[in-house]
Amino acid sequence: MLSFEESKIIFYEYKKEFEASWTLFDDVKTCLEKLKETEKGIAGNREMSQQQNKIHVTGIDKYFVVKKYAGEMRIAKPEYGFFEELKKIQ
Repeated sequence: MLSFEESKIIFYEYKKEFEASWTLFDDVKTCLEKLKETEKGIAGNREMSQQQNKIHVTGIDKYFVVKKYAGEMRIAKPEYGFFEELKKIQ
């Protein structure tokens, strides 16, 4: 059985590798650049801090005006209420 300290080491190694694997499809930045004059938002089911880190690390955060996450909205996709809440954002 692993100790708590050993478990933490394994978890943080996993987390480091997981975050290093974040990549975009080849056409994402080209597409976002072509649409840069259009206001865009991003809505995700993950926790806000992880999603913010992901879009920052991949270099696409500057393309999105609105960023909403299930953790802060207290409701997740595909629930109808998630999309209803997004419609209220101006």
